[in-house]
Amino acid sequence: MLSYEKCKNGISIIIPNHNGEKVLKISLISMANQTFPKDMYEIIIVDNASIDESLKVIEQVAQKYPKLALKVIRLNKNLGYGRAINIGALNAKFELILASNNDIIFHPKYLENLYRTYCYSKRIDKKIVAAQGLHMYYPDVNCIYNAGGLISLLNGRYRFYGICLTWKEFSKIMRWAHRGETKFSYIAFPNGAGALIEKEFFLKVGGYYRLYFSGIEEVDLGLLIHLLGHHIIFIPSAVQYHIEGHTLGGRSTFIPHKLFLILNGFFIYSLSFYDVLHFIQYYFAYALALLMIMILSVFIREKNLVWVIIKTLITNSKIKRMVLVRRSKILTLQKVSLNEIFAYFRTVQRYVSIVKVISSFFVEILYKNYRKYMECAR
Repeated sequence: MLSYEKCKNGISIIIPNHNGEKVLKISLISMANQTFPKDMYEIIIVDNASIDESLKVIEQVAQKYPKLALKVIRLNKNLGYGRAINIGALNAKFELILASNNDIIFHPKYLENLYRTYCYSKRIDKKIVAAQGLHMYYPDVNCIYNAGGLISLLNGRYRFYGICLTWKEFSKIMRWAHRGETKFSYIAFPNGAGALIEKEFFLKVGGYYRLYFSGIEEVDLGLLIHLLGHHIIFIPSAVQYHIEGHTLGGRSTFIPHKLFLILNGFFIYSLSFYDVLHFIQYYFAYALALLMIMILSVFIREKNLVWVIIKTLITNSKIKRMVLVRRSKILTLQKVSLNEIFAYFRTVQRYVSIVKVISSFFVEILYKNYRKYMECAR
């Protein structure tokens, strides 16, 4: 049994899956080998109409690890990431849900450290309702995928995205993970690949907004949490590795269907939350981004990007009325102003930017010295 105080009865891990046979097995095995008590977590796989061997992979893992609480919800249609998480949450038996991905490899102490620190933080700040751990790339395990998100007027961005750690820095994080350090800091939104959220709160606000298919829903939820007067934390000792871009086809933003989801998502996000002045500023930048993509499509002769812009504008006009209805509901519940939230995270962003510049500077110096050493060795 756990040697620390329990604050919730356990964690329901929800994994949306769509044709993930190549990555799902290693993800489930890493979850089966957690140090967290088996009776305090379950895995709910919401299968978005897969046509590969995903279900066979799940059966193999279930047979190999009979003590693992594993259930599958099969959908007849691909409903996207957010709606799959919502369905999983409705079927979750524990008080905490972990919105995850099928391409995540979990450190053996991930759940234990996540739960331990979350319970510790709740004793300090009762307004905390969500958290995330440290996401590293895979196979580049020393490079940070993200350490939580920050929100600016124009968008949400990941902290320390793409920074590769030195061996000394990476070893320090691994020691934190091994010891189960209860360090935490505040963030604007948790990444969708590993967002720990109190189920009651998640369902009360309607879960991830249904008009998002994949992407931006975590930025949306993060801002909503802050507008309602609650907080989100980052837990560095809870480490996971992300085979990023598997489901959407790669890391590039300019994959046509991925670009459409991002652009349409940010339209929904800004119209849902921003007051008139902020929305005018945001929409000017949004229109400029569409124009720049159109110009880029001409230079690189990529017709698909033009169709992305056309499809985005058509979709924006179709969903506008639905989003405005949601907006009116949010305004009646809002407890904290946008200006307060943006002012706070502008300050945090400046700090993160300074750390990132300093880190990049030292990495460059180390790389130059390494090259000199190798040349001398020859």
